[in-house]
Amino acid sequence: SLPDRHIERLVKLASCFESSIWVTLGGQTVPGHDGDGLRGLGLEPTSQVKFRADGPDGEQANAVLDKLLKYQFYVEEAMDAQARRGGG
Repeated sequence: SLPDRHIERLVKLASCFESSIWVTLGGQTVPGHDGDGLRGLGLEPTSQVKFRADGPDGEQANAVLDKLLKYQFYVEEAMDAQARRGGG
């Protein structure tokens, strides 16, 4: 399963948004701010996770969380590298 630092990163990101964040894997859904619930999902860096964000900043939350998965929980490093290359 994911290391605790990755679970903590997901919880921290989910807590940054006004929207309610939900994480689904294998038919089980837990709140994105619930570290114990996320650990219980048995997430892996390559898991086929679905995020749902309900609220005023839901679109932004989904975009950030999708990047988190795309870059296997190293999104900050990937975004920094993109910025250094001039990609915004």
